[in-house]
Amino acid sequence: MTRRRDPKELAATTEEILPTRRGSRNPWVLVGAGATAAVLAGGFVAFKAGNAKASQAMMRARVLTQGATVALMVATSGVGVLSFTGGGGEARGAKQ
Repeated sequence: MTRRRDPKELAATTEEILPTRRGSRNPWVLVGAGATAAVLAGGFVAFKAGNAKASQAMMRARVLTQGATVALMVATSGVGVLSFTGGGGEARGAKQ
C-alpha cells in the first residue's frame, strides 16, 4: 500500500512545470471558436431537416471559420513573446 504524499513534499510546483502566462488571452480566438461552433450547429440542424444543400454550405462555412480561427491563433501566438522579451531577444528583468 502506497502512502499518500503531502503536496509540500513534491519536488516541483505547478508554477515551475507550467509557468503562468503574463499576458492576457486573445479574445478573438474565443469569438472564432464560438462562430465555428454556431456554424457547426447550424449545419447539424440543416442536416436533420433534410436540407442537404444548406448542410453542405454550412459545413464549408465551418471549415472557413475554423481555418480563420487557427490562422488567428498562429498569427497572434508570437505577440506575447515579443512583448515579454521587448523584441531584443532577452526577457525583461533577466539577470545579467
